[in-house]
Amino acid sequence: MLIYEATIKKWNDLHNMNNFRLRYPSEVVVQFVFHHFPRGKSLRLLDLGAGSGRHTFFLASEGYKVTASDVSDSAIDYINKMTLEGEFHNIETSVNSASHLPFESDSFDGCISYAVLYYLTYSQIELAFQELFRVLKKDGVAFIVVRSTDDHRFRKGNEIEKNTFIIHENDSNKSSFHENGMTMHFFSRDELTELTSSFSQVFIDRIDQTMNNCEFVESNFLVKLVK
Repeated sequence: MLIYEATIKKWNDLHNMNNFRLRYPSEVVVQFVFHHFPRGKSLRLLDLGAGSGRHTFFLASEGYKVTASDVSDSAIDYINKMTLEGEFHNIETSVNSASHLPFESDSFDGCISYAVLYYLTYSQIELAFQELFRVLKKDGVAFIVVRSTDDHRFRKGNEIEKNTFIIHENDSNKSSFHENGMTMHFFSRDELTELTSSFSQVFIDRIDQTMNNCEFVESNFLVKLVK
């Protein structure tokens, strides 16, 4: 648990820095939302691991009822501040771990969890998928983005369990330099299939992006889940 607390402290520190408060939603999230969540309906969506709220505010601006959930107090404080300044009336917030959600069962029509669950240990990840299944309504849809074992960060640190590392990156030019000391799990396709076996439909795709003249690759699984 001390390892997880160190990760939370790191996030609290980062979310107090303006340059880590991302403003614009990921393109893959925008595409998923417009394809799977009809506009004009009063859908309730969970932004699981909301961070500085870039997806929360995108969802809210499209008229959805959004609950922003994050383990970082400073992240949620920032979302609350921006919610008041933007006069949003369709955003709620919650400070909690993804593995212990304080929401009633069958609460949400959908969920976005972008680049969040890999900061947990495997046992916490198992609980997070169980909790996600519980809080989604029947036929609810979730979009999960996690790192694969082909990502350049894989094996960059001390392995504390299979495919889970305490990140150690010496190159300050890489984004992973700011993740030093954090817990990070890297997923295989088979592992994701097993973790999501409770869902009625599972679609696992992948997107790889090379960086710095193809010197290294960022590799992520894009997972669509239907309860």
